Amino acid sequence: MVRAYSAVAIWIITGLVAPAFGDAPNCPWQWLSGTWQIEEDYGFKSRVIWKPLAVGQGATGIWEDDEGNKFTELLGWDANKKQVVSTGFGTNSAYWIVKFTKVTDRELAGTMTYRTPQGITYEGEYVLRKLGSNACESLYKARNSETDEVGEFKGRYRKTDSLQQQVLDLVSNRKHYALYKVQSVTQAQEAEGLLDRAIKSHTTNARLFAARGKLFADRNQAEEAARDFHTFARLDANSTSESNECTIAWMDGAAAQLMKGQGQKDYRVYIHQMLLRFESTRNVNVAERISKAALFGALDPQDLPKVVRLADLASSRGGATGLFVKGLTAYRMERFETAEVCAKQIVATENKLPFLNLQSQLLLAMAHYHTGNEMQYRKILNEVKSAMNDTKFFWLHNRVFTTTLLKQAERLGKE
Repeated sequence: MVRAYSAVAIWIITGLVAPAFGDAPNCPWQWLSGTWQIEEDYGFKSRVIWKPLAVGQGATGIWEDDEGNKFTELLGWDANKKQVVSTGFGTNSAYWIVKFTKVTDRELAGTMTYRTPQGITYEGEYVLRKLGSNACESLYKARNSETDEVGEFKGRYRKTDSLQQQVLDLVSNRKHYALYKVQSVTQAQEAEGLLDRAIKSHTTNARLFAARGKLFADRNQAEEAARDFHTFARLDANSTSESNECTIAWMDGAAAQLMKGQGQKDYRVYIHQMLLRFESTRNVNVAERISKAALFGALDPQDLPKVVRLADLASSRGGATGLFVKGLTAYRMERFETAEVCAKQIVATENKLPFLNLQSQLLLAMAHYHTGNEMQYRKILNEVKSAMNDTKFFWLHNRVFTTTLLKQAERLGKE
C-alpha cells in the first residue's frame, strides 16, 4: 500500500493553487509554478515542475519519483461545478483522476482513483492544507481494490526553485543529498561554483560532497565523481539515516566507482564502506538498494556474507526487485541454476520498470550461458542491446548498473 501511494501523492500539490469563493467563475488563486519537492512519512521522494497554461485556468505538471516513474499532469478549474480536476498519465499505463469537490482558501478535499505503475488500483479521499505560499501538508486515505486494505499517509511539500536555495538546504542538512533542475551547461557551472564555495566553508558536510559527486557523474566526469563519493562515504559512515535520498546517494556513489573503470579496487573499497554502514538495517527497501549496488562489480569475499544477509531481507517480501537481488546474489555465488530460475520469474512479471526489465533479461542471458544454453544467451543478449537504444534512464545508478551488466554479459561470449 505504501509504495503504491508514493506515485499518486506526487500530483496533489498542484491542487493547492485553485481554491474558490462563493459563485465566482474564476479561480481566485494563481497557479503555482516552479520546482517542488514531495516528502512522505515513510521516506519516499518525488519532484515536480509546474507551468501555468498559456490559455485557460489550469497548469501542467511533469513528475518524477525516486523509482524513475514519470507522470504528465493536466489540471484545471471547472467553473460550473466549482471544482479542481486533475488527470495524470505515467509509466506503465499508470494514471490518476482526481476531483476536488471542496475548495477553500486553505484546504482542498476530494476523491481520487489511481492506478499504479505496478497495475494496482487505489481509491480514496485526499485532503490538502496550505502552510504558506511555499509549503503544504496532506493526508491520504486510500483503499487497495485487491485487498481492501485501507491506509493513512501524511505528506509534506516544499518549493525548491533556485540552485542557491538547494545548496543552502544541503548545508542545513535537510533531507536531500543532490541538486535538482540542473538542465544546462550554464546551470551546471553555476551549481559547481556554489558547491565549491559551500564545501570550502563546510568541509565535513557529507551531503555537499554527494551532491557535487552526482553533478560530476551526470557530466561524465568519472574521476571527480568517484573521488567526491569516496569522501561522502567517509563522512557519512557514522550517520544513522536510511532515507531514500541517502540510500540513492550511496547507490550513485557505487555507480561512480564503476564509471571510473581502471580495475575495480575503488569500487570494492567503496562497497566495503557501504556494507559496514548499512549491514544492520532492518528496512527491506534499504536492503534492496544496498545489496543490489554491491552486486554489479567485483566483491571482496569478506563482504559476501553481508550481501547475502541483505539479499535475503530484500527478497523476503517478494516482488521483482527483491527477486532480482536474490538471483544476482546466486549468480555471483556461481549458483547458476538458481539464478536462472529467479531471472525467469522476473521476466514473466508484468509491469516492471524499464531498467529492471533489461537487468533481469541480462541476468537470464548470463545464467543461460553458464547452464549451457548458448543459443538463448545470444538471442536475449541481442534483444537487450537493441532495447538499450530506446530506453531512457532517469537515474544515474540505473543507467550505469545496466550498462555494466551488459558489458559483463558480452564478455562471456568472448571467453
